[in-house]
Amino acid sequence: MTIMKKVILKTMEIEHFKGVKSQKIDFADYTEIIGDNGTGKSTINEAYMKKLFSEITAMSRLAQIVV
Repeated sequence: MTIMKKVILKTMEIEHFKGVKSQKIDFADYTEIIGDNGTGKSTINEAYMKKLFSEITAMSRLAQIVV
């Protein structure tokens, strides 16, 4: 049985990722990321996904070692 957890993103800081040197983003209950092409919308998503899945992968490895 898989248990799904709700992720609430409040703040994200990006440093030295792709074209972003340093950026802090505060999220509200509902946040839209909009802008012209080439302004970094996809970079924000990619940074979040990289962090999220690297954490999940690390936890998965730890669970395999502990079991």
